[in-house]
Amino acid sequence: MKTEIVSVPLTDLSEDETIKSLVPEMTTDEWGKFLESCKKSGIRQPIDVRDDGVVLDGRHRYRAAKLLMLNTINVIYHKLNQEQSIEFVRDTAIERRNLTIAQRVDIVLRSEELVKGIEQKAKAKQISSLQHQSSFGPTGPNEKPIQTDVALSKLANTSPTTIKRMKKIKKVDPETYEHVVAGEISAHTVYDRINKEIKSGKKATDKLAEAKKTTPKIVKPNHDAEILEACVSPVLNMIGAVADLKKLWGDQAVEDAIKIIQESVCQHVFGGAGVNL
Repeated sequence: MKTEIVSVPLTDLSEDETIKSLVPEMTTDEWGKFLESCKKSGIRQPIDVRDDGVVLDGRHRYRAAKLLMLNTINVIYHKLNQEQSIEFVRDTAIERRNLTIAQRVDIVLRSEELVKGIEQKAKAKQISSLQHQSSFGPTGPNEKPIQTDVALSKLANTSPTTIKRMKKIKKVDPETYEHVVAGEISAHTVYDRINKEIKSGKKATDKLAEAKKTTPKIVKPNHDAEILEACVSPVLNMIGAVADLKKLWGDQAVEDAIKIIQESVCQHVFGGAGVNL
């Protein structure tokens, strides 16, 4: 790693979206005051830059230099890969920036996710090129162990409980998580609300499961047979009743009535006449 300070053209430098996303931007008020200070006193501190020209720490100084139409800026070069760059930005931001606890935790969690993503891609690429199972087991020989909440809390200079809460908020409610990081609502308040919602949802799920256990199983009837029975049975009963009237009306009158009923039923139920009941 090179620690010497050198002056380089601004055109040799650039920003990386992944690196830039790790650390929160200055507020409008902070940026205005910072830019005014740079106009009066100049840019006194060098910025940290990767050997390929990507700005690691000092992007606001870099932007101020461009706005002030400077040609060069002092930099310190670092020979780092992307994973090492993320860790460098994380540690530098936590050490130097005046950040809230939520902002520090956010930087640590974001950097952890990015590093894992890089490692997973590298591992997938390595596995795809191998023709046999690795003898090192599922984790591989050079893979870093997963960071625990305790380790992450040390990086963020906070408690493991805070890390646990922020992780849960980010997973369950990413939108509200951003409001927590911005300082608009406390992590404790959101965490308690999420736990209450989860408990309420579990109770509802338990009640539904219990209801399913106690509800008798209903055997679905044959739909066609049910319709046929519903339509024809009353008609048959009616025919039986009419037949009983033979004694009162005489055979011929009753037979005529039955014939009329049969034709009507066949037309509406079976789609046509010609079926004898």
